[in-house]
This record gives sequence, structure tokens and C-alpha cells, in this order.
Amino acid sequence: MEKYITTAPSETEHIAEQFAARLRPKDGVFLIGDMGAGKTRFTKGLARGLGITDNVTSPTFAVAAEYYPTVVGNTTPLFHFDFYRLETAADIDAIGFYDYINRGGICVMEWADGFGLETEFERVFRVGITARGEVREIVLDKIIFCGKIR
Repeated sequence: MEKYITTAPSETEHIAEQFAARLRPKDGVFLIGDMGAGKTRFTKGLARGLGITDNVTSPTFAVAAEYYPTVVGNTTPLFHFDFYRLETAADIDAIGFYDYINRGGICVMEWADGFGLETEFERVFRVGITARGEVREIVLDKIIFCGKIR
């Protein structure tokens, strides 16, 4: 487990950008934190670290967003999910979530805790973000699951 303290959004993005180097296709990144904690800001940094230059925004109403790298040599897409408005496993299935996993990208999920999706990935990273004013505490934790790759 690693813990970081940031005092500006750019610092949160920088930590995520460095963290992106650890990720590989079919990894799951679970972002845990209250509304406004910095989950989407963290995803912006991840995207930049993966060579994605698109403007990353919260997919709150769309539920899912796809981003593709523009850097030569990197072809792994980033799939960004916001499950805030979803309530059941049937809702997860209805958005085609498992199809995204099969496409071999990195899945970054906001509000996904409680759906039991961790076992769908070979490697899972939990990123907890706690906000106190402008200060953010970011806790990175890796959980490994073996064998259940679709």
C-alpha cells in the first residue's frame, strides 16, 4: 500500500500519470472516494500517462467513456466508468461492461465498490481518495486475482 498527500489538482494528476506505467491491458482500477474527492482528476492523470490526449470528463450521465492513446507504440484503450446511477448487476450487464473487459483495455471505475466486479480482472488496483479542503490523501493498493480473464 502506498499513500500520497496532494495539495493541488495538478499534483493528483501527476501521481496518477506516474501510476499509469504500472497498468497493463485488462487491469481494473477501482476509484473509491466521495463526490468531489478527485476521482475524475485522477483518471485525467492516468489517461495522460497512457498517452491519451483527449479531454477526460466524468461519464456520470453516459456511464462509460472510451479513450484511445495517440502516442505511437501504445494501443491500450482506457475505459472510464461512473456507476453512480447504477443499482444492480443487471444494470452493469446492460451497459455492456463485460464486452469492455473483453476488448483488452484498462477499466477505470468510479462508484464500482459493492458490485463484486473485482474477480473479473486478473489484477485490481484500489485507489482511495479522501478530500479535506484542497488536500487529497491518495491510497494505492493492489489486489491480485488469477485466472478469471474473459
